[in-house]
Order: sequence, then structure tokens, then C-alpha cells
Amino acid sequence: MDYAMLSETQLQSSSDQTNYKKYPSIIVGALAAVVPEQLAAWSYPRKNCDQQEASFNMVSAMLCRIHQSGNLSQLSAESFACVQEGLKIYKSMLVPEIPKSVPFFPLGMPSMQDSINPVAVGLRNGTHEFISVWRLSGTNTVVLPELKCKSINLVYPLNLQIKVELKKEGIVLNFPDKYMAAIIEIWK
Repeated sequence: MDYAMLSETQLQSSSDQTNYKKYPSIIVGALAAVVPEQLAAWSYPRKNCDQQEASFNMVSAMLCRIHQSGNLSQLSAESFACVQEGLKIYKSMLVPEIPKSVPFFPLGMPSMQDSINPVAVGLRNGTHEFISVWRLSGTNTVVLPELKCKSINLVYPLNLQIKVELKKEGIVLNFPDKYMAAIIEIWK
């Protein structure tokens, strides 16, 4: 995974990890080494997954180059709708921004062994940022400190009661359950 090779190829696969709960740490680490438009990130909702798992998988791939996999034909209608909505947002909002944005790490680098603390990675350009945030098994409130903005918007998913607001300590996301994820957009 170096630019002697990547200057000759279109993309670099991020991982073949099959535990979707570990994928956020891999994505964050890989974005420290590979530009997002060249980083192939797998979204692979499993058979019988719920909407939370489907959207968690989508968020893990949406700031990179999505490689959609999984048991799509065996998903419930609700979970399949989460995948469809994620792909729609990816194509319309994110694909145009990814090549002109650079990664940043609002919560620092995560550890693969840490299943408690949240994980976050963002893409920024001159006017706004997209940030993926994953709540793992820890507290339901995730604070992204030291991020100043004019406005904030929850981009995806919109149907799982995830709340986001700007407070003095930073951007605060509230996730109702463990292992949930969201993408937010902030305007500078």
C-alpha cells in the first residue's frame, strides 16, 4: 500500500475483514495511507441483518470507493432500503466531493482491539466536511471536540433516531443503540 504501486493502479482494497464491527478502525487507518478516491471499502450487510447493521456497513464505505457486497437479495425490505438510500446519497452528495477532499481524524487513530470508544473520520475541503461517526459498545453520546461550524446536518441514516447538535463542547451525536453509525455534514 504505497504510492509507487498506487500510481500505477486505480485502487487499493482496504481489507477482507468479515466482522463489520471492526471495519471502522480499518477504514480510518487506511485513510491515513491512501487517498479516499483510491481506497476500496467494502459494504457487506449480512443475511437477516437489521437496519442498524445495514447502515453501519454503508457508513463504513461511503467516504471511500464503495465496493458493495453482502447478501443483498436476502435482506429485509427495510434493510435493503437502507442500502439503497446509502448508495443514492453516496452517488449524489459524496462522489463529487471525495476527489477534492482530504481525510482528517476528529477522534484520533482508533485501536482494532478497542470495541468501546467511538471512531470517526472526516473528509474536508474548503467549504464543508463530511464526517463518518461510529458508536461502538460504549456510551450513546459521541462528542467531536474542537470542530467549529456554521451549520450541521445529519446526512445518513435519517430513520434510526440518531440526533446531532452543536454544543459548546463540540458536535454531539446521540445514538439510541450500540453499534450504530452516521454521516454528518458540517459547513464552515
